[in-house]
Amino acid sequence: MTSAVFRALRIASLTALTAGFLLAQAKAQEGPGPGAPGPGGNGAPHLPSSTVAPVPTGQGVEAASRAAETAIGQCGRDDRLCIADALDAYATALRNLSPPLAPELRSLPDVVSRAARQVRQAKTRAQAAKAIKIAIAAVHKTIALLKADDPVILKAETRQGAFVAETLAVAQNKLEKAVGL
Repeated sequence: MTSAVFRALRIASLTALTAGFLLAQAKAQEGPGPGAPGPGGNGAPHLPSSTVAPVPTGQGVEAASRAAETAIGQCGRDDRLCIADALDAYATALRNLSPPLAPELRSLPDVVSRAARQVRQAKTRAQAAKAIKIAIAAVHKTIALLKADDPVILKAETRQGAFVAETLAVAQNKLEKAVGL
């Protein structure tokens, strides 16, 4: 009974975390409201200029990755379901990014979702850690194929993939520490 209550609370907190991330991302894209002070503080709205650097594409992925890593960090060492829930929330956040992932990386949310499902179905923590290890390999393979297609590929795309691999590695480390490897 109490474990069901704790799981419901964790799912609610992960949902709130994902919703907060998406809300913050939407707010950041809106920019300052009408009458908000511009960079000079004179009350004039800030108008974009050609000299302002664009927001890096990987920033949304980085924020989602950090939020997922925080959620995974809050899971107990032997709580595979909590880690699976965090990975599911992460996959949802990756699917809802704006701007979306690069076309070559759009399969990464599916890789993360598959890993979450396999972690949830695993009979042991070692099986769960192995499932995440396989997902990390799939992410690295995607990055390698991306580089093979275009050797001068933009760093932003490979960085996005690296953030996903890093977040999966955090989940794997959490499970491996629980196993005692």
